[in-house]
Amino acid sequence: MKNGVEIEVESTPVIDLSRHGLVDAANSGDDDQEDVGLPGEWDNEKTEVYTDSDEEGNASLVDADGEQYPITTFPYVLGRGNECDYVLTGKGVSRKHAEIVFQSGRFVVSDLNSLNGIKVNGYKVSRVILEEGDTIKLGDVSLTFSYGGEAKPQASKSKSLFGKSKEAAPLDDTFGDAPSKKIMKGAIAAATFLVVVGVGWLGFQQFSDSQRVEEQIVSMPKQSQTSSPAAKQQPATQQAQPQVAAASVKSAPSAIGAPPPSIAMAPIKPLSAQPAIQEPVAPKPVYKAPAPKPKPKPTVNKAQQSAQRLLASADSEFLNGNAPQLLGKMTQLENNSRVSGATKSKIRAKHEQIAKLYALYEKGQRSFVAGDKQGAFVAWSSFLEKESKAYGKRKSVYADQVTARVVDEYVERGNSASKQGEYHKAYKLWQKALGVGESVAAKIAIDNANNKSRQLYRKALRLEYVNSNKAKELWGEVVNLVPPGTEYHTKASSKLAWYDRWGA
Repeated sequence: MKNGVEIEVESTPVIDLSRHGLVDAANSGDDDQEDVGLPGEWDNEKTEVYTDSDEEGNASLVDADGEQYPITTFPYVLGRGNECDYVLTGKGVSRKHAEIVFQSGRFVVSDLNSLNGIKVNGYKVSRVILEEGDTIKLGDVSLTFSYGGEAKPQASKSKSLFGKSKEAAPLDDTFGDAPSKKIMKGAIAAATFLVVVGVGWLGFQQFSDSQRVEEQIVSMPKQSQTSSPAAKQQPATQQAQPQVAAASVKSAPSAIGAPPPSIAMAPIKPLSAQPAIQEPVAPKPVYKAPAPKPKPKPTVNKAQQSAQRLLASADSEFLNGNAPQLLGKMTQLENNSRVSGATKSKIRAKHEQIAKLYALYEKGQRSFVAGDKQGAFVAWSSFLEKESKAYGKRKSVYADQVTARVVDEYVERGNSASKQGEYHKAYKLWQKALGVGESVAAKIAIDNANNKSRQLYRKALRLEYVNSNKAKELWGEVVNLVPPGTEYHTKASSKLAWYDRWGA
């Protein structure tokens, strides 16, 4: 299907396998649906794509990054399950979401009863024939169907008995040219030969005519002297002119670069018989419409474009550790008069956010170099907290540099509080260390506190009906060991509250 065009149902039937009980429920996108057995003679193995030609052009799917995934088996299953032919990772993708099959020479995509369905070129469908360039969307994953290869010329179509259009089979030139091509080549060769023969024959005829004219000119004076009585009365000078002309004609071939006989022996016409020379007539001027004036090219505001590009890449530049250069570019664009007011406002807001974060990082660095460990810890802790709020799980190069130091400081402070008997404070400091980064020491300390509180609580339960006072003491230790909100602090507090109200 194409965008904005309704789907035309072709005459080739597409069998809906799910209606005939041939689709396994395990192929559907519903993970909780039970499998339905297939007929015994059904072949569960997938059919690999087979092609008789050496041309490239097998079908494939192209993801958003331009990576191609060829369709090599049928049915070609797409989904997030590891058993799929193309494993997708994204929101809204079912375990077995859709499949692509090859039927009657066409590729068909079908929805496998997935939760969110599939969309082809923006339209939600359950089963449709794919065309070159169609976009298939499964959840938030977009794929482009490509059949590959160069476009082939469409063969002439003919109507069959039942109105189905058939493409005429191309001529087979495997064992040489087709008969029609051979006939055409023979006709062209014969026509060329006839043209050459005709030109040669015309040249020969022209040469023969020039020879006859020469013979007539040579024999003309003799005939006039014998048969014409008027020729005897003419002066001798006039009678000698033909002979002189004949002699000059005969002697012409001896000159350098003699012309061909058809020109040299042509009879000379008298001046009175020559047609009057006509002056060439000047051609009438042809009116040409004036060429349209080119439209002026719109002026490009390079400063505005630079500002928009900087806004789009500001976060990435900061996270990659280019904060000083980024802040300098922002300052220049804020003072540029060619940048629009709305863009300047966005740049100022982003500038203020990044400048505050980088200032906290710089403050911690200066305190650490000066030996002020407390000042560095406070600045870096605030920096990591604000960066986490601004960018979530994405961390900058600056955060990677100070995270280990902040985590170690939290662990050290927690250990010190634990030694002084401030168990709740120590527990919370260890939790902050784990919230900032990975810390094996903090994790071990928290696990030890949880295990000790569990042991004390269970020991108190065993003593509850033997020595309730001793049990209450143990529950009191649990409450002091772990802070509110933990599992055994809640249980021990409940026991103590019950005894305070109902206990003896």
